[in-house]
Amino acid sequence: MGIREDVSRRLRALARLVGDTRVPNRRLAVQFQSWAFRNFDSAGGKVGGWAPLAPSTAREKARKGYSPKPLLRTGHLRTSLLAFFDEHMAGIGSEMEIAEYHEEGVPENNLPARRMLPEREEAYDMGILVYGQHIAAARARAGL
Repeated sequence: MGIREDVSRRLRALARLVGDTRVPNRRLAVQFQSWAFRNFDSAGGKVGGWAPLAPSTAREKARKGYSPKPLLRTGHLRTSLLAFFDEHMAGIGSEMEIAEYHEEGVPENNLPARRMLPEREEAYDMGILVYGQHIAAARARAGL
């Protein structure tokens, strides 16, 4: 058997072992959610911190007895950040319309962006790590 045939055989064996990508996609989606929760709990600490509240907003939150942290009042926004995955993708998102406004900001309403989710490059790096681990484990199981 030549090198080309051997490499091809090994790659086919590895592809069969890696097979169902729902496993690494599930791990990746959970990592996205964990990243977002840690970022949320640290008031944007993973992204350099969120913009402070406007003084009027801070006063109103204090008057109502809410947390002085941005994006934290009832906790509903944080808990709306849900991981999702299937065999083709992994992600995190919220069905709350307000989440998009806070994530991207609304300059015409003086609402600064307060990023809650990992950016594309951060998500890509997490994916490389998770898939690398998944492939390494499949290789080890196959003795490749």
